[in-house]
Amino acid sequence: PVVIAAECPATSQCAARPSGTMVLGGSSSWRLVLAQAILLCFGMSWCWATSVPRFQAVSMYNATHVSIVGEPNATRKLLPPEQFCQSLGCSCHLDQSLSCQLESDRIAAIPQLLDQDRANKITDINIENQRNFVELNEAQLQIYPKLKTLTIHRCGLKYVSPKAFFHNRDIQKIDLRYNEIEAITWTAIEGLGTIELLISDNELVCNCSAKWIQMKILQNSRIFGPLGNKIECQHPDQRSQTSLLSSYTIDGCDVPEVEVVNVSARVYERERVTLTCRGRGKPAPRVHWDTARVQAAPYELKTTSSVEEQHDAEGKLIGTIQVTTTELVLHRVDGTANGPLRCYADNLVGRSKADVNLTIFTPPRITSMKMGKRFNHHIQYDVVAYPMFNWSWFINDRPLERDPEKYNYIHQKTDTASYRGFLEFLSPISSVAGFYTLVVENEFGTANETLEVTFPGIPHNNNNNPRHRPPVPSGKPRIQEREPYVDVDIIPIIVTLSVLVVLVSVVGALVALRWCQFRQENYAADGTRFCAWLWLSMRPGGRRCFDRKRVVGKERIPLNMTRMVENPNYPNYFQDTMKNGKTVVRHIAREKISFIQSLGEGAFGRVFLGTVDYLTPDEPTTLVAVKTLKNMSVDEARLDFDREAELLTNLQHANIVRFYGISTDGDPLMILFEYMEYGDLNNFLRDRGPDSTVLDPKSKQVPPLSRADLLKISTQVACGMEYLASQHFVHRDLATRNCLVGDMLVVKIGDFGMSRDVYSTDYYRVGRHTMLPIRWMPPESILYRKFTVESDVWSFGVVLWEIFALGKQPWYELSNHEVIQQVTSGKLLGKPDECPEEIYQIMLSCWKAQPQDRSPIKVLHEQLDHFCKAESEYMPIIE
Repeated sequence: PVVIAAECPATSQCAARPSGTMVLGGSSSWRLVLAQAILLCFGMSWCWATSVPRFQAVSMYNATHVSIVGEPNATRKLLPPEQFCQSLGCSCHLDQSLSCQLESDRIAAIPQLLDQDRANKITDINIENQRNFVELNEAQLQIYPKLKTLTIHRCGLKYVSPKAFFHNRDIQKIDLRYNEIEAITWTAIEGLGTIELLISDNELVCNCSAKWIQMKILQNSRIFGPLGNKIECQHPDQRSQTSLLSSYTIDGCDVPEVEVVNVSARVYERERVTLTCRGRGKPAPRVHWDTARVQAAPYELKTTSSVEEQHDAEGKLIGTIQVTTTELVLHRVDGTANGPLRCYADNLVGRSKADVNLTIFTPPRITSMKMGKRFNHHIQYDVVAYPMFNWSWFINDRPLERDPEKYNYIHQKTDTASYRGFLEFLSPISSVAGFYTLVVENEFGTANETLEVTFPGIPHNNNNNPRHRPPVPSGKPRIQEREPYVDVDIIPIIVTLSVLVVLVSVVGALVALRWCQFRQENYAADGTRFCAWLWLSMRPGGRRCFDRKRVVGKERIPLNMTRMVENPNYPNYFQDTMKNGKTVVRHIAREKISFIQSLGEGAFGRVFLGTVDYLTPDEPTTLVAVKTLKNMSVDEARLDFDREAELLTNLQHANIVRFYGISTDGDPLMILFEYMEYGDLNNFLRDRGPDSTVLDPKSKQVPPLSRADLLKISTQVACGMEYLASQHFVHRDLATRNCLVGDMLVVKIGDFGMSRDVYSTDYYRVGRHTMLPIRWMPPESILYRKFTVESDVWSFGVVLWEIFALGKQPWYELSNHEVIQQVTSGKLLGKPDECPEEIYQIMLSCWKAQPQDRSPIKVLHEQLDHFCKAESEYMPIIE
């Protein structure tokens, strides 16, 4: 086995063979060939031998596109990119592509990159003119998970595996034209979402394997591109004759029918149950169950086949149909399998499905119980039970008081019979330590679990031998009751000694403090340290501050408060400052919240106008905007909710939408903000712009905005952004749609999360889920997804443009793709018609190509504030 020399030019006609020999110019002696290669190809360079049977196709370090035209086959050895390019006579574009132009047919599979980091960057692969490339399968493509476009043209491709693209969920276009494919199954593209599959100019046969393609074409599906209805197929009995696939009659095959014997089944946990599914069709269907839900219990599958006669209305035999029956036998069924079980029947033409609703009566079972922390410490527990269970908590074997000031109970249903709950601690952690017991019970049984809650460095005086154990299932030992023993004879001695200790401590403390005062006057460092030690020692928990050997719990370190800038304009009663010095999220009881009307809906949930009773000490009712969150059963979504709430608690500024708190006692979870009367700034500007009657002919005429008004709006947004920058907070989505307007033209920055749905045209979708506001993004954010305070400055410049353009969309005349081209090539937005030149210069200072060259937001705020104050001297009213 050999590796071709790293700098062998294309003129040498190097070729690798699986036998391990390298042939140059057809010589049969590999030593002679190697010598010729050294002299002819390299001069002073050389080719060295290794154990690689074929060439290695290597991506550039930052490559996003690979064009492989005549590239060699896959290998198991990695060469540096530069050496690989030169060895094949390829042209290398270090940060874009690898393009190879060879005349020989040496590709038999997609080249493999052993460096997974490089492979992850590949989005496009193009292979052409390789007659030895006859098969495409899953193994060739699995190392390219980010692949978006695959092109294989004019090759000998005949076979595409049914699971070829299983690992390429982001793929958007598969171009297999001009090959020799006779059949491709629908399973090859199953689950890929919106995709374009180009398969014209192949050798498709007009039989059942092409029926699914025909059905898609007749349904006007766009999956096969604009010329899908022109796809031709070869007649089975005469391959030289072709017809349009859409008009050819294909008999004897159709999508199978499927049915389950019983649409519902009821059984007790640990019992045995058999579920039967039957599929009928031509060709014979494969019938199978989705067993993902039943993995916790042993099961087996039994499949049988038969032929069923078909008769017409008069009872005359008209044909037969093939039947496949599959039984799913569950031995000792587990409660986690509660819910629908799905059965599939599929053949060459397509797939059908049917469900069985499986009900498993399950006694409660606590599967996990552990400590955790989001923005509060909590106990997290998971329970499996059906039907729903009753639950209760005990601390040190006494019923836990339901005090909303100390505890918050959260209970979520994650599946038909699975539940996840949290017991959140809202009190100081020193007061909640102890032994916590959860008891769950339904009509089929009872279960309990006990967890000791402790915190490092926080002592607690819990009795390790609890006296009152709650009810437990049979088989678990009970703790015997025992009264504590006290010797009454020693009580007077204890009292006397205690009084003496207190008197000595008080006298000693007074003497020491007087001595401290004297020493402090002389600035004695040692005396000051002693005074500090003595003073802290007299406070509860103070002695621990000077005990270097003691481990201090993380919850006692005020991480947030040391970093947050105090704002005197923001009332203290909208946050709860924990006794340990850490800012925590305020919890608002659900019964205090009333809904008035819906304000909108987004992917996250809905936003309502509502009221909260006694939110502040001096107001019996406060108007609020309530953001509801759905799909909170998913851990990741709940963590996002927690992070958002904790973040909003710490953002306190007159130009940031005020965050009141959260409500988590039940579904849906809710976040409460102050209500801003006039909604988002974008609509506010449009309603007062010259095109307001065009946008909404029925809208009432409102007075236009003056330049003074526009400057006041701009200054407030700049003020809010200056505060965010001082907190090292990057907004990432600053736009007028994410600013809100209140009474007296008060503007605040805030995002209810609806903008991605209401203003969908402002966002550019990347992949399936990511939506980017590319019209507000600087080049480094578009190209490299880099978001910084400087990228927010660029976005602020675009917001200024929106304000003085009275709500117009930036680059409104261009598509998203064109905007990307304009911004990345250095083009900038033009000056709005009524915008003063001084303001446009501020915009330009925000749009410098290099982030470090952009004006700091503090400077921008000062400039706008200056113009706002001086406006009356030189700025006329907008007509």
